[in-house]
Amino acid sequence: MKKTNPFVETLLKKLKPHGPITARAMFGGYGIYYGDVIFALIAENRLYFRADDLNRKDYEAYDSQPFVYQGMRKPVTMPYMNLPDEILENSKELPRWINKAVDSSLRNKKKK
Repeated sequence: MKKTNPFVETLLKKLKPHGPITARAMFGGYGIYYGDVIFALIAENRLYFRADDLNRKDYEAYDSQPFVYQGMRKPVTMPYMNLPDEILENSKELPRWINKAVDSSLRNKKKK
């Protein structure tokens, strides 16, 4: 029997109308995928979207914080920023932010 998380299910209801979006459990949280591209994550009941130099200012305008976890020796900052609640609730803006996060993930793949 598949275990469900009510917080994740609530977020997926808001995200799924904007594309083929799914969640997969990983490392105590969830990876959020658009098709086969991970563009977001859920950790500690917070939603983070992928950010890079081309979209990070969008998040900074809302004072969003990056996802940081405690590594073996020091804190590690990941390239994901907390999605502002105002954007999550805005059905007109949310698809644009999803697309920018997916694009950020695709740019990162090309670098590797």
